[in-house]
Amino acid sequence: MKIVILAAGNGERLRSVSNNIPKCLISYNGVPNLQRIISFAKDIKIDKSDIYIVIGEKGKCWTEENKNRIYSILPNTITNTHNLLTNNA
Repeated sequence: MKIVILAAGNGERLRSVSNNIPKCLISYNGVPNLQRIISFAKDIKIDKSDIYIVIGEKGKCWTEENKNRIYSILPNTITNTHNLLTNNA
């Protein structure tokens, strides 16, 4: 089984919480959401190599630092270069 995490949005509805970081990097008890999702997947025996995340390229939260944090958590990262056009699609 494979998992695709769609996280290319700008997180505008969570702007007060996210403070210019993507939703997948918002932490709960010091753990970013992306790491929590990966942990849940491991609990049901899904290998990390079978998990993919789609992130955005353009927008306030998609800084190189944030993208690099995601790449370090999950190398199977795909960048949607048209995230501002596709919105939530």
